[in-house]
Amino acid sequence: MKHLNRLAALALLLILCFTAAAGCAPADTDTATTTNSETTVSETPSETPEPAPAFDGLTIDGSYRIVIPTNADDITQKTADLVAAAFREKAGLELPIVTDAEPEVARELVLGSTNRAYYTADMGWNLFLGGESVYIHSNDHTRLYFATEAVLETWLTADFGLTEEGTVILPKDRVADLNGLTTRLDNSITVLSQNIRYGDDPNGNSVAERSSRFRQLMMEYRPDLVGTQETTAGWNKRFSTMIKYLDRYTDLGDYGMVGCSREGREATDGEWNTILYRKDRFELLDSDTTWLSDTPDVASAVEGALCKRICTWALLKDKQTGDTILFANTHLDHSNDEVRSAQMNILMDYLADRIGQYPFYVTGDFNCNVDSVPYNTATERLLDAHKTTWVDRSTATRTYHAYKESGGSEIDFIFHNEHTVPVSYEIISKDYGGFVSDHYGVIAEFVND
Repeated sequence: MKHLNRLAALALLLILCFTAAAGCAPADTDTATTTNSETTVSETPSETPEPAPAFDGLTIDGSYRIVIPTNADDITQKTADLVAAAFREKAGLELPIVTDAEPEVARELVLGSTNRAYYTADMGWNLFLGGESVYIHSNDHTRLYFATEAVLETWLTADFGLTEEGTVILPKDRVADLNGLTTRLDNSITVLSQNIRYGDDPNGNSVAERSSRFRQLMMEYRPDLVGTQETTAGWNKRFSTMIKYLDRYTDLGDYGMVGCSREGREATDGEWNTILYRKDRFELLDSDTTWLSDTPDVASAVEGALCKRICTWALLKDKQTGDTILFANTHLDHSNDEVRSAQMNILMDYLADRIGQYPFYVTGDFNCNVDSVPYNTATERLLDAHKTTWVDRSTATRTYHAYKESGGSEIDFIFHNEHTVPVSYEIISKDYGGFVSDHYGVIAEFVND
């Protein structure tokens, strides 16, 4: 019994010692706490930065190639050459040009309507992505060229897609920026020349009948600039009425008119070379009329001429681009080539200082054909838009027809200088319920450099 009591007491003593040991803190409590705290802080993981988002776009390198339709016209080929030259110059990339007869590969720059994809853009244009390929599409080949030109000018720059030598990127979120670009074709200038025929002619060709046809022509072609020949005071009144109609019932807006009679600045008889210009597009800076004679400041004729001949010109500021352009309109004599050459030399000398400064257009009835001396006199200094145009939409080869089904010749022209490029040209031989005049009008669309 004593032994049992002793064992119980010993067990109780051991329990008390273990309990005290568990409840006792080390002597240096503060130090232990600090150490524990530091350990805890050091073991807490630092905040990990968010990973950069992956690039969402295309990287254009030497593995790409340029694809055009198998039956590509000259303008589409010109577009492909433009792309190849731009990537070579800006990024050092040599991209081959192939047709869509080649099997499709993953990485292509596709131009125009090919068998790779077709995207209807009416007469506009679109840039879109398909897999790793880039497509620039338009139903109009000329628009395709100028759209591609605008895209390259923006895309192949350091602040858009040109990152380093040999690499071009196209972020997907910036495709819309390229589609919203303005092209040079958006600022094109359409120039019309029309010998209006001064008086009444039989068989449904009176001035009253023909003036309504001319209005229809204006509504269809919507020219920015118009040069007319054989215009009389009566025709000018009809122009004023037509302008009011166009301003009220169409979106062509108002046209301004400049010019004077070849019989004198204050004369009310005789013929004008009237100029019409769209006032919503252009601001008139200056204008004048000069006589094609040795005394150009007064109503006069060069020796041998059957009539006094003039040139009316207008210096205009383009409100869309800020450019200044020079537009002249003339009518050479119907006598002989020697007289017409003299008149053309006088005109070129008079305009010489201005011709080099601005985009320049001169319209007129030149009363001579392309094989004549006066024509060659003109083309020594200027270019014939009918010969330099990218696209000729003409179905006729003559401009003077004298109301006949055959015969006549091309004697009406639009000349220009090297500061502007004609992208389309047409001898307007359409029937508007009859003839507009005994001449077909000629019209050209220009893009300025």
